[in-house]
Amino acid sequence: MRRAPASQSSCDQAILSFDLATDLSGVFNWNTKQLFVWVLAEYTTDSNRVNKVVVWDKIVRSPDEAVVNRTNVVMKYPLKDQHAELRNAQVKLVLGCVARVPMRAPTR
Repeated sequence: MRRAPASQSSCDQAILSFDLATDLSGVFNWNTKQLFVWVLAEYTTDSNRVNKVVVWDKIVRSPDEAVVNRTNVVMKYPLKDQHAELRNAQVKLVLGCVARVPMRAPTR
């Protein structure tokens, strides 16, 4: 973890990488157009009991793209704590996914 000097900021910032291996192809069906996939960092601090920050995301447009096997994925978005309490916190990474299906306009 790298912490910004006090003159620049009073927050903690972590830079991390992770391995990601998953097969989300089974989520696709005849009506699924794409998936929104993300990695969420969760941790607790004295100031905030619940902290959840998206650190990576991807739009998956086909079942072929839904099989992911990547190593050393660097986060896309910074993991920052505004109260400078990220240091020594236990951070849990959680994979999330939601399917996008087309909306049908009401018919008369």
